[in-house]
Amino acid sequence: MLFLATGRIVRPEETDAHMEEEVLVFNELKAEGVLQEVYFSQPGPGVVSVVDAPSPDAARAHLHRLRLSR
Repeated sequence: MLFLATGRIVRPEETDAHMEEEVLVFNELKAEGVLQEVYFSQPGPGVVSVVDAPSPDAARAHLHRLRLSR
């Protein structure tokens, strides 16, 4: 099942410290087929993702692996 997930970065000045981990987990989710599409919203900073998961709870659990989504 596909889900549309949206998010907004509330404190963009704090993201740099977490980007290395974020990219690693992002790549894992892409390789697992969980993240189907990712778009950055304008005006930013924000993101819109298409997530493939069996349920809304599973989609949330996958996305919470990303530090910036927590």
